[in-house]
Amino acid sequence: MRQANLRRRGNSKPEATIAIPLATRMKAGFSAGLIGALAMDDYNRLKIAITRSSGPPLPYGKQEWEATSRIVKSAAARMGWKLSPGQTKRGAAMVHYTTAAAAGILYGILRRRPRKASRWAGACFGTAMWLLGNELLLPAAGILEREDFTPAERADAMAEHVIFGVSVDKAYRKQTAA
Repeated sequence: MRQANLRRRGNSKPEATIAIPLATRMKAGFSAGLIGALAMDDYNRLKIAITRSSGPPLPYGKQEWEATSRIVKSAAARMGWKLSPGQTKRGAAMVHYTTAAAAGILYGILRRRPRKASRWAGACFGTAMWLLGNELLLPAAGILEREDFTPAERADAMAEHVIFGVSVDKAYRKQTAA
């Protein structure tokens, strides 16, 4: 019998919380990561519709697009391939969704107990993903340069990732609810 909380008689405070099995957390995290990536895409479609920006719309925010497309172009160049714009866009989508699924799995691994984390966990996770990925690891790998983006573009990328994290958390909670 699976119970979210074990309680003593007469005590309304939870005594212990049963941990969710790792495989279940990883599976829930995988699909939650994909849902988070879709939420990022929706955010960008809404942003484009509201701002009515000129020029061809990017499928993601500028920082996210530059990161994913540069990774794809770099991998293709190493294999001696030259990608068309359509191939670059499809490859960038593959990188985007694969990274999101992997981040979702990481979230599932980190969320050992179902109700232990606060509602801010998703926003903190999304911010951490942006900080570690876009601001630290990708510049260190030579994929992104922080100086290439205005503070507004960097803030937009952070907002995308906060939406990602909140969506991952919400989807994860729904899938792992007792």
